Amino acid sequence: MLKAASAFVVPRLAFTRVLKGRGSAFAPLLSVIVAALVPLAASGAKTPERVISTDAAITEIVIALGALDRLVGVDDTSEIPVEQSSLPRLGYHRALSAEGLLSLDPDQLLVSEHAGPTRALAPLEAASVPLLRLPSAHDVAGLKSNVRSIAAALAIPKEGESLLGQIDTRAALINTYAPRIAPRAVLLRESNGELRVAGQGSAGNALLVLLGAENVVDYRGYRTFTAEGLLALNPEVLLIADETLPSGAQWLSRYPLLRYSQAAEAQAVISVDSRALVGGLSLTALSEAERILKLMSGTQKVVGP
Repeated sequence: MLKAASAFVVPRLAFTRVLKGRGSAFAPLLSVIVAALVPLAASGAKTPERVISTDAAITEIVIALGALDRLVGVDDTSEIPVEQSSLPRLGYHRALSAEGLLSLDPDQLLVSEHAGPTRALAPLEAASVPLLRLPSAHDVAGLKSNVRSIAAALAIPKEGESLLGQIDTRAALINTYAPRIAPRAVLLRESNGELRVAGQGSAGNALLVLLGAENVVDYRGYRTFTAEGLLALNPEVLLIADETLPSGAQWLSRYPLLRYSQAAEAQAVISVDSRALVGGLSLTALSEAERILKLMSGTQKVVGP
């Protein structure tokens, strides 16, 4: 928009010089002329056609907006349809390469707040490649804000409004299934043989809030727990993230001590698709929330998919 706006500075100055000293009667005419020039100049702004996304949640928004064909590169966490499996991968979003990014000749870069290192992004900014840095969403409002920003950057406002409507519909559905009394819950994931429990400010906590649950821990980020430590927390609902979605029984056979938890007694040991925890609260997280809450409200028993 800055380039487009500069296109009408010269004519505006020219008209100002011509009319200078001829009285305020010409002021309304000048306003009309300048107002007419603004949309003409703005229409010359180039619509991004070579887009790079370095975040899984951002990539799925781009796809949901119908702009998959504009992507020329994505990070390793992004999920791409099979027909686009040959799309160049740019590595981990915290360890990007300036050479890799520039080699794709992008005209729009979409990154999360965690993208880096700074030295990898600086050359693109120096080359005047538009860069949109988005915060991780921790609630539906944050997710919708990111949708608006991406739709605006890609110049597809109608598609953006349509997706926002879909999100509102899905959020309303999730709310109808959410428990009226928030159960005490824990969300954890296995990492190198350790059990990592999600705290405040994490994608795991965002999913718990979306589910209408209360996170029993109050620290920020993730911390490692033993099975004994988890049992001491004694949650009413236990969510365990894993891409393969094992059944509750499989988890309890792996960690038999957890059979004595309230969650196990209530058959509320739940597998969560770990892809729903990448990049904050995402469209995938909405799908997972719907699946989990339908299971819980339908049978009060959570089993494998």
